[in-house]
Amino acid sequence: MKEYLAELIRAAPAPERGRNVAREYLQANILGSLQRAGAMIPLVFHGGTALRFLYAIPRYSEDLDFALERARSQYDFRAYLRAIRSEFTRQGYAVELKVSDRKVVHSAFVRFPVPLRPNTIGARWCAIGCRRWRGTR
Repeated sequence: MKEYLAELIRAAPAPERGRNVAREYLQANILGSLQRAGAMIPLVFHGGTALRFLYAIPRYSEDLDFALERARSQYDFRAYLRAIRSEFTRQGYAVELKVSDRKVVHSAFVRFPVPLRPNTIGARWCAIGCRRWRGTR
């Protein structure tokens, strides 16, 4: 995965486009990890990144937003984050997580080094947010 991502960035016509390609590639892989972990059963993907991915709007977003739409008993935020860490670690990334899950809004920042330009490494954060809506069981 790292080599493929580096090639995508190198092929980008401009540095800004390379950053956006890297961001979307990593977000798509995080979404895939969440799907495989069962997160999409209780959660609904929404917000700017969802609009970009589903409707190709010309807007880039740094975060992935979710709403808890099913019973809380089916929701395990920390298990989803462990799945993300496990998949990225298996692919050679050193993953760092900052988690806040003691309030109504659960959030995490996933950080790992990615090549932002040829022959460089930069740190990228990807934010994941989940709001537990009142009235959700």
